[in-house]
Amino acid sequence: MMLDGLSFDLVLSIALIALATAALRARDLFKGIVIFMLFGLLVAIAWVRVHAPDLALAEAAIGSGITGALFLGALSRIERKKQRAASGRLENPVGGSTAGAWAVLLTLVLTGQLALAVWRGWGYSDGLAGDVLSRMDESGVSNPVTAVILNFRAYDTLLEIGVLLLAVLGVYVVGEGQTVRDRRSTRRSEVLETFVHLLTPAVVLTAGYLVWVGYKEPGGAFQAGALLGGAGVVLLLSGRELPLHSARAVVRIALGGGLLAFLLAGLAVMQDRAFLEYPRASAKYIMLMIELACTVSIGAVLTILFAGCANLLATPSEEEGS
Repeated sequence: MMLDGLSFDLVLSIALIALATAALRARDLFKGIVIFMLFGLLVAIAWVRVHAPDLALAEAAIGSGITGALFLGALSRIERKKQRAASGRLENPVGGSTAGAWAVLLTLVLTGQLALAVWRGWGYSDGLAGDVLSRMDESGVSNPVTAVILNFRAYDTLLEIGVLLLAVLGVYVVGEGQTVRDRRSTRRSEVLETFVHLLTPAVVLTAGYLVWVGYKEPGGAFQAGALLGGAGVVLLLSGRELPLHSARAVVRIALGGGLLAFLLAGLAVMQDRAFLEYPRASAKYIMLMIELACTVSIGAVLTILFAGCANLLATPSEEEGS
């Protein structure tokens, strides 16, 4: 049985290297994106093999599904804006050899930093698992991943939510004011609309379950938010008009709710504790409130990122006229 597992891991490792190389070398952008999405699914399997189901869920939903949809939306937008060369190949949208040289230089620097980090940590196998497990009683939850993300390193997660918000603000700056693609002229599929109508409630319920179960089992806001984002992408692809313009109050609340919940939770405990240092008795409920708000924010961010890449952000006047 151990030999079978070792053989599977070896085949999986070779497949990951092969797909990564194929995605980087693909001359056709659509083919490269599809290979990248397959690579993400295999990475999710790899995380399962090292007993990290939380990361496997996040990789499958965000790293492969949502990111792949963003790439496809961006490719569609590039193809509408750039003229194809006589050979039929897509022109370089980045800016020629100079941008390519900078990309290579940045890749080499990051690779060097990663190699240095691995070399410095070589032989140190204890990690922080023992410290985390020894203080689980203080976290308010029984899932070590949730304890680390929302309690022991809550500052990092707070900044991650802030980065997502900045990213979607950038999409609004670039996307609102562009001509919106008319989806009313496209032929709508009754089968797809029925499927989406039945699927969306199930996705929302599953997302709620992942948030609730995250305190003791694999799950949480990022996985649940990715599911909501995937549901939003499917709704957009089916031709549904979603109120995604930044002028709408509900959109602003959904986007900023996660960051606001984090800040309010941190400020609420500062009377006798440090920022984001939750009392043991109420830590579970505070983190649940944060996760619920972050789930909605992450789902909204991912949906709007795709809408911006696919040129589906409509202004209020365009939404009223649709």
